[in-house]
Amino acid sequence: MDKGQALQAFWESFDIPAIDEQSSYDQATLDALGIGKRYITYEVSAGRLAETNLMLTGSLWYRETSWGPITRKAEEIAAFVGEDGWTQKIDGGYIHIMLPRGQVYRRALDPDTSYRRIIFNIEVMFLTSH
Repeated sequence: MDKGQALQAFWESFDIPAIDEQSSYDQATLDALGIGKRYITYEVSAGRLAETNLMLTGSLWYRETSWGPITRKAEEIAAFVGEDGWTQKIDGGYIHIMLPRGQVYRRALDPDTSYRRIIFNIEVMFLTSH
């Protein structure tokens, strides 16, 4: 598993579809892919994956009027990562992901829509031999 695949695997750990932000799909494409009402988008830049330490973001998206379900999923993600972070073996070493405490925030995108978004700032360390 390479670094990009490891980031994808991390975001796919939460039982909802995850797509990288560079894919930038319109709603019709998201619906065709079965992504629909709940999904995660995450930041990844191939050029930055050569760095050892990164600060990246991921967004949890729910098309709902209530904050309850998305907040519960955000709490699930935080619990999954835990205080010590998440570590996965990758080609040539490991990836380690932490959620800096106090760095998660949420907002409604538009008062007239039903989209809710929670943004995660994540700290990524690649512990590799290359």
